[in-house]
Amino acid sequence: MDDEKFLTRFAEITTEVTGAPAPADLSLDTKFADLDMDSLDQLELLTAFEEEVGRRVPAAALQKIEYVRDIRDVIVTSTVGEEG
Repeated sequence: MDDEKFLTRFAEITTEVTGAPAPADLSLDTKFADLDMDSLDQLELLTAFEEEVGRRVPAAALQKIEYVRDIRDVIVTSTVGEEG
């Protein structure tokens, strides 16, 4: 998934999870904390991406997420439970 597609899908899922539109200036450098998502929202967002790409994100990786870029990297590089 290229960066543009990822950001588009990230914005869509963020809106679905929070009920509020994603920021217009959303980028890979947006801080995850600036998205006003509580921990349950964050988990729902990551679960949605896991289902979409058919990969599980390791629990330890979730604690290291600071930027939207980090979420993309974790999803792209995760191989835990990867479906092929």
